[in-house]
Amino acid sequence: MATLETIPEEIFLAIFDHLGCYEYNKKAFLPFAIISKRWQRAIERFPFEKFTLDNTQLSTFASLFQGAARAHRKALVRKISLTIELPPYDGDDCHQHAELNNQVFSTTIHDLFRLLETFDEDAAVKANFTRGVGIEFRLKSIETPKDEDIPPLDQEYRLLGTFIKLLNPERLPTLECVTSFYPTAWSRSRRIDPVAAIQMAGKLKNLERCITYFRDSWECTEGGTKGLTDADFSLALSNYTGSVKDLSLRSDSWSGCMLDEAIPPPKFISSASSTDPFSLAIHEFIHRANVSEISISGLLPYSADILWPYKDVKDAPKPLWPNLTGLYIFVGANTPDGDWCFKGDPVIASDSEFMGPNDRKYIDNYLRVAGQPLNMFRSVPVPERINPFLKAMALVIRHAPSLQSIHLRFGEVNLHPGYVKAEGLTRRFSIYYKAPGDQLWFDKRGHRRRPRIICDVGNNWRASKEIEQMWMEALGPNGLINYHH
Repeated sequence: MATLETIPEEIFLAIFDHLGCYEYNKKAFLPFAIISKRWQRAIERFPFEKFTLDNTQLSTFASLFQGAARAHRKALVRKISLTIELPPYDGDDCHQHAELNNQVFSTTIHDLFRLLETFDEDAAVKANFTRGVGIEFRLKSIETPKDEDIPPLDQEYRLLGTFIKLLNPERLPTLECVTSFYPTAWSRSRRIDPVAAIQMAGKLKNLERCITYFRDSWECTEGGTKGLTDADFSLALSNYTGSVKDLSLRSDSWSGCMLDEAIPPPKFISSASSTDPFSLAIHEFIHRANVSEISISGLLPYSADILWPYKDVKDAPKPLWPNLTGLYIFVGANTPDGDWCFKGDPVIASDSEFMGPNDRKYIDNYLRVAGQPLNMFRSVPVPERINPFLKAMALVIRHAPSLQSIHLRFGEVNLHPGYVKAEGLTRRFSIYYKAPGDQLWFDKRGHRRRPRIICDVGNNWRASKEIEQMWMEALGPNGLINYHH
């Protein structure tokens, strides 16, 4: 009679694979692990595939892999989701222990990296990442138990504008086993310093995909730290020496929006003719890190330097961005030099009416966090501000050899003008490039086979003849420009 030990391995592996698709069944397998080493190794791949833990459990987590009898488990790990619990604070002072919080965060990250460094030495783990199979590391949350006591409408406001910093990042070991990194703590979490996220990513030798948040709120702006944050982040990008195929830089969807468009935006560079270091750092990062696809969201102010910072074509690298296939940028309505890319629609109201006394009688609870009057009315593109992006787009299409898609989106934003006669106003301005075969949702029949630029715009806008000529020269004789109003 066959025993459990004599059942062919392919049979019980097939059974486990079938049952393992149900999360609740996986723990039920554990008693069978004591039958034999063979059963143990087959069953352990289910509970060891994914770990959700906090910093207080890190030593227990490490013990699961210590010793020769447990070393095989390292190759089973596919996902690590980490919550970092910070010390409690007194009263309502949620940022009381800033230095201690940095220390707790840094100690946890350094300990985890040192543990994962031992994974790199395992032959089975090496076999995994040579096949492109690695560990996904996700920073789930940074919090204290008392954060739950903050009223829901105040949580994000109270936790905005202060970043948890990584101490001594240069001491982190370089890891080979992590291929996906998501330092994207949820919205009610403390914010990780975006510089720290890039510093950590730079220590991941085989990084394939990274999603990180650049949380730069208007609270930071009003406190005078936004420009400093941009400068530090730009420096971190410039110091990044690794590669990453797929990168997403995200920000809170409203963090780049000024809620009162009647006032001048802040200035981060001296003039429109000055190079924007933040935009330039992102442009150079794409080239240096051999990025294949990058998504930059959050409606932050960028200049056309993010696409084309060169005074002359001969100054550009040849080829430009050789591996880049997809570029997706959400651009803010304001510019780094303190101006606007859009103006009020003169058909609806004059500037004095749009920028005059605010007649709005209410303000949304979420939008109130910025402490500004709510008067968003700018819907018509300003050519002097928009055209540099459109020209730069044409140059990128001509000189990036692998490019399949560009999404240059100033967004489709529901505006909230103080001038109440302008209810229902939106700002809609997005320009897309698609190579043949790459489809967009409102492509017309037959267009998919042609290189094309699609303008999803409001106000019956059309590009100037100069811009359209540059686009057609970039697209080639079979090119197409399509307006979607």
